[in-house]
Amino acid sequence: MPQGLDDPPRFLLWSADLVFIVLVFVFCGAFVNYVTAGSILGFVAAFAWHRLSAVEGRGFVAAILFWTTGLNSFVRTPSSHLRNFVG
Repeated sequence: MPQGLDDPPRFLLWSADLVFIVLVFVFCGAFVNYVTAGSILGFVAAFAWHRLSAVEGRGFVAAILFWTTGLNSFVRTPSSHLRNFVG
């Protein structure tokens, strides 16, 4: 049960992004008949992602995508030279 408005989505005890990472690896492992290896790699990748996101904070992926690909995911954010933000 979320306690605040900005809480990330959760599945049972884990956040949704960690569950997604594990499931992607498990399904890829099942596709090539290595479910156990996919599960282990999924848990290792989810653990690494959890550690990285704890250090870098929320929005880390969006920032990396913006800086490396120029993906304009910040449409509502004004240009940096504007001082007053109306809205």
